[in-house]
Amino acid sequence: MDRERTGRKIRAVRELRNYNQTYMAGRLGIGQNTYSLWEQGRGLDLARVTAIARLLDVSTESLTSPEPFVFVSGGLPAQDPDVPSARTMAELLRRNEERAQQLEVMNRRLMDLVASMVGEGKAR
Repeated sequence: MDRERTGRKIRAVRELRNYNQTYMAGRLGIGQNTYSLWEQGRGLDLARVTAIARLLDVSTESLTSPEPFVFVSGGLPAQDPDVPSARTMAELLRRNEERAQQLEVMNRRLMDLVASMVGEGKAR
């Protein structure tokens, strides 16, 4: 198990769940500083990863595997933390929502234009 990579994966999932380190540490019965070290891969072992995986509702394998992982939580896809972060994914989702709204406005304008052309007998 690559401890640093596993720690990065844990952090990515934790952020997607909108949990902070203090919350995680409290649920695990440890201090926040200790939990922070675990996310850095320091002092992280399989038993601890298993407890964290259970709390985050993911498999231990998904956190310890060298392979990228993909899962969906709250509509946000999460990939290997070396790719985009949870914050980046949330920002992309926000931008896509803005673009969808802009397209809806443009579509309404186009439909109004077509309707006015049909009314004037100019549309074919």
